[in-house]
Amino acid sequence: MICPNEDRLNTYLTGGLADHEAHVIAQHLAECDTCPALLEVEGSRIPFAGVAIPGRVLGPGDQVGDYVLLHRVGAGGMGVVWAAYDPVLDRQLAIKLLGEHTHSVPELRERFSREARITARLQHPSIVHIQETGVCTNGEPFYVMKLVTGEALEDVIAGKPSFAERLALVPNVSAVTEAIAYAHGQGIIHRDLKPRNVIVGAYGETVVIDWGLASSTADTGGGVMGTPSYMAPEQAAGAAVDERADVYALGAILYHVLAGARPYAGVPASATVAAVLDDPPAPLATLAPGTPPELLTIANKAMARAPADRYPTAKQLADDLGRFLAGQLVGSHRYSRRELVRRWTRRHWTAISAVLVLALAALAVFGLSRDTTVRDTRCEGMEHKLVGVWDPARSEAIRTAFAGTGQPYAAATFERVARRLDEYTRAWTANRVGACEATQRGEQSAALLDLRMHCLDRRLSELDQLLLALQTKPDRQTLERAVESTSSLASIDGCADTDALLAAVPPPRDPAAAARVALLERRLDKAVALERLGRYREGLAELSGVAEQAAAIPYAPLEARVRYRVAQIYRQAGDFPRSEHAARLAIDAGARAKDDETIADAWLEILVALGSQPGRDAAAMEPFVRAAITRAGDTPFHRSRFFNALALRSYKQMDLKTARSYYEQSLALGDRNDPKHRVTLVNLASLSTLEGKHDVAQKAFEELLVLQERDLGGEHPETARVLYQLCSVSLNLGDLETAKRYCERALAVREGSLGDDDPRTADALELLGAVLGRLRDPRAESYFRRGLAIKEKALGPEHPEVGRMLGNLADQLKLLGKPKDAIVLLQRALAIKINANGPAHATNAYTLMALGVALVDDNQPAAGRVHLQEALDSFTRSLGESHPNLAYVLVGLARADLALGDDKRALAEAQRAFEIRKADKDPAARAEVAFLLAKVLKTGDRAITLAQTARDLYAGAGASGSVELAQVDSWLRTAGRAQAQ
Repeated sequence: MICPNEDRLNTYLTGGLADHEAHVIAQHLAECDTCPALLEVEGSRIPFAGVAIPGRVLGPGDQVGDYVLLHRVGAGGMGVVWAAYDPVLDRQLAIKLLGEHTHSVPELRERFSREARITARLQHPSIVHIQETGVCTNGEPFYVMKLVTGEALEDVIAGKPSFAERLALVPNVSAVTEAIAYAHGQGIIHRDLKPRNVIVGAYGETVVIDWGLASSTADTGGGVMGTPSYMAPEQAAGAAVDERADVYALGAILYHVLAGARPYAGVPASATVAAVLDDPPAPLATLAPGTPPELLTIANKAMARAPADRYPTAKQLADDLGRFLAGQLVGSHRYSRRELVRRWTRRHWTAISAVLVLALAALAVFGLSRDTTVRDTRCEGMEHKLVGVWDPARSEAIRTAFAGTGQPYAAATFERVARRLDEYTRAWTANRVGACEATQRGEQSAALLDLRMHCLDRRLSELDQLLLALQTKPDRQTLERAVESTSSLASIDGCADTDALLAAVPPPRDPAAAARVALLERRLDKAVALERLGRYREGLAELSGVAEQAAAIPYAPLEARVRYRVAQIYRQAGDFPRSEHAARLAIDAGARAKDDETIADAWLEILVALGSQPGRDAAAMEPFVRAAITRAGDTPFHRSRFFNALALRSYKQMDLKTARSYYEQSLALGDRNDPKHRVTLVNLASLSTLEGKHDVAQKAFEELLVLQERDLGGEHPETARVLYQLCSVSLNLGDLETAKRYCERALAVREGSLGDDDPRTADALELLGAVLGRLRDPRAESYFRRGLAIKEKALGPEHPEVGRMLGNLADQLKLLGKPKDAIVLLQRALAIKINANGPAHATNAYTLMALGVALVDDNQPAAGRVHLQEALDSFTRSLGESHPNLAYVLVGLARADLALGDDKRALAEAQRAFEIRKADKDPAARAEVAFLLAKVLKTGDRAITLAQTARDLYAGAGASGSVELAQVDSWLRTAGRAQAQ
């Protein structure tokens, strides 16, 4: 039998062969013992490689049984896996199809059927259970299973460039081993174990897939089936195999994890089977010299060339991995006397250290009296530890990554990030040297030096993970948050706080436990880096796995930090109940860890979570939060966060006066130049806008603009946010030309940095449309509609943001004299708001007001008055009796009552609006209410005086008041004639 070459198999995998040629290959695969294994190797190199299907290819939207195909998840030589939708139970699941070229080949069809039968027998958390089997209308078989979202272990390994990161995957290998041990207990051998057939789920779960080559332990006939790099020698030779072939493959997976490369890496695929038969792979100790001795023993025993020298069962392999992860003695490892003494010493370190402290103190006194000039070489060359973390090579890699985004602010962002990192690493080096020299001078003990060095190592790991994230995923969001993320790195100064370091629970002394803690801390650092860059789902997935493992290790400080970070990510994602739950777990772990700072942080998360949930009593928690902050040192940073949380709660309750007081207290505790306190300044400025204090808001946003341009640059999206706010307050102040300049600049920055389809670009379009509308610019409506189209596409037609934009577009249509069109939009906007917030929410008042005015404009004053009165009642409850917003409603009510003939009520409403508007900085707003009051009065000197005041104000507004100016002039002529008569 002549086998196709590798190039032809590659072409088959990628669907490049003609139909008849593909069928020939499929028939050959059914008869050949070697090519299916080679096919698996080649297919693992090609993302989503799969069997080519002639004619009508199944695609998204096609029906398979009772299910609808959504998108392809993956594929290989034995079929294609699709994500599918179950319309009956409203869920997603996975469907595996054999493939149209192969389903007509009896041997492959039988393999597919055997895979379904075998997998259906297995009930284990790490094995996907078969739920249903069936046949498509074209005769193609399929089966249905749970959809597991995640990455193949092979891809996960490839994304872990450092040994420490890969070592953290050993628990995943342990989970695979447990699953295979279970399968062996059910009489099933997998026969094709490899990292490509292991899925690491989005929440840390580990699943073994692709049981197409599995067989019963009673049927272990020969044949070269599997993937050569992970084959036991007897399997590569075509001999009969038993459970020990799977044990070898599990050892090969562990080898791949530790070495970062598969066994026999570098050997051509076609020669791998021969290499497996001739020699063992390169020694693991050489490829991964940092591997713990116990793990080397486990991997080497599992991959022993002779089956008799391996673990007899996967269960025994699983037990040894479990003992290693639990810090217990590994059965297969032969410990030297030195290793046993070292383990015993570290387990009993507390008792030993008491004696050592006294001895060391005596020695220190004796040594100092004899010689104080000895240099400690540990104090030299500290900057070398930054190699590979922040050095010229890493700097250039990040510069290149940023430039690859194509964003106009990429170069400026890199310069700012580099400057910040240079400062941070200089401080790190100086602190490390200072700690070392303090010990050399006898000012602190060696034990305290170890604590300080450990703290600095943690800071370096945190920095390394952040830079790795910046370097490896250079997308727009990463670039946008780059400066902020580097500014939020943990302070180096904390590593010099000796009281806090001595009070904390020290790291484990047991080497295995210490290694596990170090691995989990590095994964925690990665999760924190992802969170800082706004990649919350990825960060949460990483944290979920860490949290469970941290809880199993008797080291509470790690568990406390992990739980707190989980709470933080849930809060940032808007899931406040889960944030609260995680924060309570963090407090419990923090108490065991004596970690007062994390306890205070967690209490603050609870305060925010409760304040963000309607009906929850956040006030009852305040004493506990205050106590926790005091115990943590009553730092300005914690107190500032506390007042910010109280302000947020008051803001959500529309208690604006109290919210302002809290925001001001928070801001007074921090440096306005510190990016960590910048959010408080933003919140205070936004609150001023809501209060109608637009001149106060303008000053705050102008201050922010200077800070943002300095720290982020003029082309950064966050700078555009401040420009947008300045446009808004300038519009509210009636300074339309200034508003237009700010809006045009904000739009240009957002289009350049975010693109034409980003919702934030839509916001800028909308606001510029509002400004142009006031300037009577005919382009106004088109800007509104462009923005609305972006929002509807991005968020959906029923999203509250769409409702808000509908209301603003309606305002523009009213200005254009299209009240009926405005009414339709406002009715839709009101329905969206009520659905989102409930019928009594304060923000509904704005839409009620706009709808009422539109109805009055459309000669429906009675209907309009109902909505306006409801809006007035709501505004009064939430904003008070004299808020500027009430003037808008009162103007509408006065116009409605005037049209209804109720002059007395119209006069009272217009007079009240006039009094409120006296302090308004917008001349057009004062002109509107003065002219309205004149029309209500109709005649008399006061009416004429008010109309003339309105005329002067409109005249000063230029083109934006030209229409109203003409209306006032017309009224004055008519009123003048009437008065003359």
